[in-house]
Amino acid sequence: MRLSASAIERLHNCPTSAALPAVYVTGDAAEQGTDNHAAVEVAARAYRDHGVIPDGPLGELLRGCTVLAIERALVVDVVTQRVRDLGEGVGRAYGELSPTEVACTVDIVIRHADGRVSVYDWKSRSRVTSAARNWQVKVQALAVLGWLSEQTVQAGLVYLDDWQADVAEFDALDCAAIASELVELRERLTRAKAEDPVHLGKWCDYCPAQFGCPGRLAIARAGVLAAVAQGLDALSDEQAGEVWTQLNAAADIVDAARDVIKARAKRSPVPLPNGKRLALVEAERNSVDNKKAAQLLESQGIPVPMKVSRYTQLREVK
Repeated sequence: MRLSASAIERLHNCPTSAALPAVYVTGDAAEQGTDNHAAVEVAARAYRDHGVIPDGPLGELLRGCTVLAIERALVVDVVTQRVRDLGEGVGRAYGELSPTEVACTVDIVIRHADGRVSVYDWKSRSRVTSAARNWQVKVQALAVLGWLSEQTVQAGLVYLDDWQADVAEFDALDCAAIASELVELRERLTRAKAEDPVHLGKWCDYCPAQFGCPGRLAIARAGVLAAVAQGLDALSDEQAGEVWTQLNAAADIVDAARDVIKARAKRSPVPLPNGKRLALVEAERNSVDNKKAAQLLESQGIPVPMKVSRYTQLREVK
C-alpha cells in the first residue's frame, strides 16, 4: 500500500477505508483548487527565478525570503527518517515506495531572513484540521526537516481566499514522535479488513471509498426511509434533526456521484434511458452587469436605485 501525506488523516481515523474499494473523483471544486494553486505557483516561481515580487499578500509573505522549493516531491522513511528528493513538478508520480515510506508534495518551502524555514500548503477556501494536528502538515514537517537537516521547521496552511495562515513549529523530537505514530499506523493498516467497523467524520468528505462505505450507505438509507415512512407528524423534533443530518450524508454521496457522471459527460455524451443525451452544449445569456451599471450611474452623479427583498429560508443556526 502506498501512503501519501494527504491520505494520512483519513487512514489514521478510519483504517478500514484502506481495505474498501476506492473510486477516485475529480470534481469542479478540485479543478478550481488546482487552478488557484497554479496561479500562486507561477507567481512564486517568478519571484524565485527572476526576482519579481508578487502583488498583494503573496508578495508580503515572500519578500526578503529565499524560496527553497516549489511543488517538490519528497519521500520520507518513517523508520530511518531518511528523505528521498524526487524533484519539482513531478505531480504525484512518486513511483515505487517501500512499505515504510510516505510520500508528500510540498507546495512551497522558504527560508526567512532570520534563518527560519517554513513550509506552506496552499488551501483554496475550506478550513481543515489545524496545523498542529493536521497529518498532512506533520508529514511535510517531518520530510522538510530531514531533507534540509534542520533542527526546527515551521509548517502550516495558508488559505488563499483571505490569506489566513495557520502555522505550527516542529522540532526533531516532535518529528521523531510523528514518525513513530506513522509506523504504528502502517501496522494498523496491514491488519485492516473491509468488514471491520468504519469511523465516520470530516475525513469522509474526500474518501475514495465513500461510495462503498457501509457506514455512510447505512446512514443515508436510514435517513431516507425515516423521512418517507414516518412522515411529517410522526417524527419528534430530535428525530427530525437526526434525519436531517442523515439526509445531508446522503446528499454528499449523490453530489459526488453526479460529479463522476458530469466529468464523464464532459469527455463524451452520455446516453440516457429517456432517449436524450447528457452533453456539453454552447449557451449564452444576456444580463445586466450590476457592478458596472452602478459605477456608470455613480460617475454621472445619479443615485444607484436599490431594492430590498425580504424572504425566509431554512438554515442551520445556533
